[in-house]
Amino acid sequence: MVILRYLLGACLTELAASVLQAVNELGVDVVLWDESSNPVKPGGSPRYLVGNLSIGGRTQHFTFDAGNPEQPILMVEGCRGCSDGCPRKVPTCDSGSKFCWPSHSDDFAPYGSYKNQSGFLHGCPLGVQSAGTLDGQTVCMQCFGGGHARFYSMAEADITLSGTTIPNLKFGALVRTTPALDRIWSNVGIGYKSAFLTQLGAERILLHLRPGEASSVTFNPDPSKYADAKYASFRVSQNRDFPVDEFQVGNKTAKSGATFRIDTGNGGICFADQEIADALESATGGEWAGGGLIVRGLSPSTAPDLTVVLGGIPVKIPGSRWVTSADGGTIFSMYHKNVLGLPFLAQNDVVIDDSAKKIYLVPESPKLLMKDIVV
Repeated sequence: MVILRYLLGACLTELAASVLQAVNELGVDVVLWDESSNPVKPGGSPRYLVGNLSIGGRTQHFTFDAGNPEQPILMVEGCRGCSDGCPRKVPTCDSGSKFCWPSHSDDFAPYGSYKNQSGFLHGCPLGVQSAGTLDGQTVCMQCFGGGHARFYSMAEADITLSGTTIPNLKFGALVRTTPALDRIWSNVGIGYKSAFLTQLGAERILLHLRPGEASSVTFNPDPSKYADAKYASFRVSQNRDFPVDEFQVGNKTAKSGATFRIDTGNGGICFADQEIADALESATGGEWAGGGLIVRGLSPSTAPDLTVVLGGIPVKIPGSRWVTSADGGTIFSMYHKNVLGLPFLAQNDVVIDDSAKKIYLVPESPKLLMKDIVV
């Protein structure tokens, strides 16, 4: 009984600490980056959805990640990159280790701008593996992507996002990464009822994503912005599951009937379902090689449109977006789950309503003027 009361008390403490007053409509400027962490040009292939925030007066970049239904993970001063893949215990790194993100070594929350957070059983959120301690603090571990890992301690700080201060945001303070890759590591999860969305009091997200153009993520958008849009319902397992009926390539069709995740942290369209992958291979006249679909004889300028039918709603992707190279390289790859990534999301404005479990696909709005957004 004592243990039960302790567990219940820890859960209630964590829940109470995570709920803030809901924000009104909050728009955040974002930029789409390519695989090399450069802003994507118009018509280019996006890989990351990047914004910035400030902790302790210092700005850092992060990715908005619809594939992450857990807590945000942000870079703190002293974070180091280590050489191992996903060790069970937090690595200490050797004395010559580099910053977690060498090309952006000033991206971090300074010492003293955040404080360690208590109230989590064993120091980590429910379901997250503990990886031991570092400098007296419990470290949690997130392994992803087949051998990359983030090691973090739970913390809290006042952050500033798009001119709005969010007090006492709970997040994972990133102290180690593996392997020591020069890539963006800070990640703000906007998956279903993620810790960030819960703290923000946001149940609706509007994604306006355009490669090389002004882009934004809006939390709790005004319903008038999508009142007349078509919508489909989604289910929830660990994250949101969207029904995809079929893929149309020119006048050929690959039936689906499966559910897909929508992930702003993915630069393509991925398949775990071999039957759908085989049907797409037949519809495109391509072949799977090295985990990706190659359509020999097609190029970005000659490929027909690709249409993804999600819950009865067609979303058209131009040939120049799904065929990415003159030798027939495409945005399609095999993966451990079915995913619709940024090429799909960059075709329409998309509203995800978690309270109603609906996705709205908003018709193309008038183009915004490109702004000088520094992110």
